[in-house]
Amino acid sequence: MKKFSFKLAKVAETKTIQVKQKSLELAEMLRSLESEEMEFNRMSNELEILHEEVLQQSVNGCSAKELRDYQRYINKVSAEIRDQKNSMDKIQDKIEELQVGLMELSKEKEVLEKLREKRYLKHLKEQIREEQKMLDEMTLITKGIKNLL
Repeated sequence: MKKFSFKLAKVAETKTIQVKQKSLELAEMLRSLESEEMEFNRMSNELEILHEEVLQQSVNGCSAKELRDYQRYINKVSAEIRDQKNSMDKIQDKIEELQVGLMELSKEKEVLEKLREKRYLKHLKEQIREEQKMLDEMTLITKGIKNLL
């Protein structure tokens, strides 16, 4: 009986490793996106507080210089928020790219697993056929010996 061997076993192993690596990379990107979203929310809250502060200062009366300083700071925070949003968009694009790549690798891995399974079943059928052939030959030999006696 010959032992089963799958010629594409190394390719299948490589695909498995690639799937694990992509999964880890995707998890890292998701953590990064979550961190960026938390920073974005913090900045947005800061901007809301600034707007409320400016409104309160205008009602209470403040100098034009103070309002101008507030406006400059508000513009700076708004620019940082836009940059943060762009950063989040880039990370989201990378996540989508990784998800597509992971799906493709998973499909390739699945195809290799199905091919291995089919070849293994074929191997088993061949083994059964060989065993049956040997049994048939042994039966013929046994009958031949009985006929001689």
